[in-house]
Amino acid sequence: MRRLAALAAVVFWGLSFVASKAALRELTPTTLVFARWPGRAGPIALLAARRIAASGACAVPMLLLPGSTRVPAPDAAGARLAP
Repeated sequence: MRRLAALAAVVFWGLSFVASKAALRELTPTTLVFARWPGRAGPIALLAARRIAASGACAVPMLLLPGSTRVPAPDAAGARLAP
């Protein structure tokens, strides 16, 4: 069973190079990167959302919330304000 899985991995890896070569004949490298990104990020985001929901943790990362970093804003002279 392990050999079959290894063979499948090698075939899949090799086909990805063939597919990339074919795609680069039609698209620029930048377009190809931006076209491939949602296809990779979407499933990862769904898996992460399921894990977060199953764990009961907060679904919004703290860095996305305004004011969560607690870094004071500089005043007009460039000095830091008191917290």
